[in-house]
Amino acid sequence: MKILITILLCIYSLAGAAQPYHSTRAYLRDPSVSAAAKDVYQGKVIPSDNDAVAGAIFDSLNTSNDKTRPFYLMLVTRMHRHADGAFAELFDDVGIDVFEHHTAGLMAFLYSGKFRCRSGYRSEWASLILDGIDISWGEEDLNKGLAKLKQEVFAKTPTHPRRLNRFFKVLYREAKRRQ
Repeated sequence: MKILITILLCIYSLAGAAQPYHSTRAYLRDPSVSAAAKDVYQGKVIPSDNDAVAGAIFDSLNTSNDKTRPFYLMLVTRMHRHADGAFAELFDDVGIDVFEHHTAGLMAFLYSGKFRCRSGYRSEWASLILDGIDISWGEEDLNKGLAKLKQEVFAKTPTHPRRLNRFFKVLYREAKRRQ
């Protein structure tokens, strides 16, 4: 019985770490969100491949502050939409890294709250992740790479299996579109 309670507490704590996106206004008032990130969101700064702003925003995806991570996820999604050339290459590791290390948070961001109806965000993250499989892992067969990733992610993330399965459908659909 003690083991069952321990397992349930672990699962509950993992689920609690994932934060859905809150109001943008709240993030813009939050002192723990960097001034650079706020400037990028407000269009005061346009990140490029040769500045520290993009790197700082990418680093913030791995913040220990689960409360602010959704804002950075949204910001990276918006930045990726407009990335090209050398700037686009900076995103190669971002998607797969976030998906592997912050799976529950990414699923909460993509499938709850404000972005539930924005399937474009799911497609954008699918693209980021597939780029990582293709470029960072050097896996030309995206389906093989996705099978490996699925096994890893499900082994590490016991929470949100329905969200994960739904997102893997998006990933496989995007992979099929690329082939």
